[in-house]
Amino acid sequence: MNAFAVLFRDWLRRETGIDPDSLGHDFLSRALTERVHALKSDGERLPSAARAPVTTEALRAYWARLHACADERRALIELFVVPETWFFRDGAAFAALARRAAERIACAPGRVIRVLSAPCSTGEEPYSAAMALLDAGLDPASFAIDALDLSARAIEHARAGCYGRNAFRGTQTAFRTRFFTPTADGWLLDEQVRSRVQFRQANLMEACADTGVRYDFVFCRNVLIYFDRDAQDRAIRQLASRLADDGMLFVGPAETGVAMRCGMRSARVPLAFAFQRADDGAAADECVAGHVGGDGSYRRMARG
Repeated sequence: MNAFAVLFRDWLRRETGIDPDSLGHDFLSRALTERVHALKSDGERLPSAARAPVTTEALRAYWARLHACADERRALIELFVVPETWFFRDGAAFAALARRAAERIACAPGRVIRVLSAPCSTGEEPYSAAMALLDAGLDPASFAIDALDLSARAIEHARAGCYGRNAFRGTQTAFRTRFFTPTADGWLLDEQVRSRVQFRQANLMEACADTGVRYDFVFCRNVLIYFDRDAQDRAIRQLASRLADDGMLFVGPAETGVAMRCGMRSARVPLAFAFQRADDGAAADECVAGHVGGDGSYRRMARG
């Protein structure tokens, strides 16, 4: 399989930014084997032990099919999606979002706060952002959240808004009582929260493309660790270009070095892993100073 490994690896990097080696040295080989056998068996998933070695001829045929069939491209990419997420993961980021959003609306009444979650996985992150903003007292009409992921399966799950126990971790789960209704399948998120998030299937590089929309807050967390260096740098630079003048980018705990390497400066919010463009922040900090108490707290905004 080594002769074809470079072809498939480079294709995956171009399509998604993901470096398959970051998922394990033989992950790509196992993924290709699974898809080749799935096609041979009309979609029936065989146990690993029952799969015969994949021949060079089979890989050559699969390479041709991959380029001819969009459904097969999506099926292969789904195997590389890492859906490990839960509500309010690294909660300091959402506390920072709520605080800074309230401050900015206080500075500019009528402003609509725009948030991007990319990738959004199964929706826990963008929905956490919506709940944090509602809990901070923001009127639902005062913010809008875009959420993107390359996995069609993840987007479908997110739009359904129904979650099992694994989506609620830690001891701070009072939000579940406020925003969810118990069902036979788990907990269904309230429509008030779901309506604030617009989901779309797209990979991160497409999400980075300039559409003219500028975001006050961008969440791109725990995905850059799966990218090679060039893809990391490209993603950070392009996401930074999508930020509003005083915008803030949240990354994962293991990704702060990537942001700094690309010229971002820390927003100095403990444990939020938040960054701003190096040329931003002075005007925003001056405005915020008039709306923050001596203890660093923010004023709760009244809902309309």
